[in-house]
Amino acid sequence: MGMLVYGLGMVVVGGLWFFVPFAIFGIKPLLQQLIAEQHATRAMLTAMATPAQRELAAEFLTPEPKPKLLERLRGK
Repeated sequence: MGMLVYGLGMVVVGGLWFFVPFAIFGIKPLLQQLIAEQHATRAMLTAMATPAQRELAAEFLTPEPKPKLLERLRGK
């Protein structure tokens, strides 16, 4: 009885595993569309921002490494 349940379980898992590549390739175009929309939204927000806001955003998006973090990474 245990072998039958194990065998049925393996068949179910194998069947699901068969559909995984189709799910991945089916979602890929949707993810690409979402990324394109995100880039468009970011471009619109950048165009609406004042120069001071752009400068502040650039500083926020590319922060300088913190000295304590660097020391920790170097093992000091």
